[in-house]
Amino acid sequence: EWKGLYKKIINSNYNNIHEVDHEYNNLKESSYFFLKNNFYNKKNKYIIDKYIKFYSNTIKKYLDKNKKNNLVELGSGYGSKIINLYNFFQNRYEVNYFAGELSLNGRKITNYLSKKDQLKIKTFKFNFLDKKTYFSIPLDSIVFTSYSMHYMPKINKNFFLNLKKRKPKIIINFEPLYEVHNSKKLHGALCRNYILSNDYCINQYSLMQKKKLSKEIKIININKNFFGSNPLLPLSEIVWKFS
Repeated sequence: EWKGLYKKIINSNYNNIHEVDHEYNNLKESSYFFLKNNFYNKKNKYIIDKYIKFYSNTIKKYLDKNKKNNLVELGSGYGSKIINLYNFFQNRYEVNYFAGELSLNGRKITNYLSKKDQLKIKTFKFNFLDKKTYFSIPLDSIVFTSYSMHYMPKINKNFFLNLKKRKPKIIINFEPLYEVHNSKKLHGALCRNYILSNDYCINQYSLMQKKKLSKEIKIININKNFFGSNPLLPLSEIVWKFS
């Protein structure tokens, strides 16, 4: 997926994330999306901007204006979220940006755009299942994920063990959560079936609740099923930290 996009970017000599987002999502095209229990249809640019608005509103609560912050995205894809956040926070906060991604071509796109647009984003190879790759996460960072953890059918305790060693300041997961859907309602049942049919994650919420009860983590806030460009895969937001 990212290989074809990378070739297109190079051949077309794209200069910024807006051009790449347009290539990948067609920002002028309209799509249906889910927002707080309702369905809407708007341009894809509106949808992407909405993601960044939601993400930035949460992340900025934990940015310190009096010091340099580390912001790390795990599972950053081609860099759309972290680069758009870079542009949003620029001149507002002092931030070091880090993008962890398994795909080499995803990292290549992020590096290419960083150089083209004179952005300072450090990329590194990251695999949720490989503990060695966690050491690239700077200490005392704000760590976030966006539609990346759900690709693991089941999250195990090693994720928490490996991440805890990096002593993150806060962790924010913008992820679809199988267990928070009400299977007795049509939309909830459709979302559950969609997650199961795609072999997406089914245990993140319950696992985190267990970690909370055992006082291994502290959950600061949960916002369930608040938004999604795919109406059958809406995001929930979990803000948490290690106890």
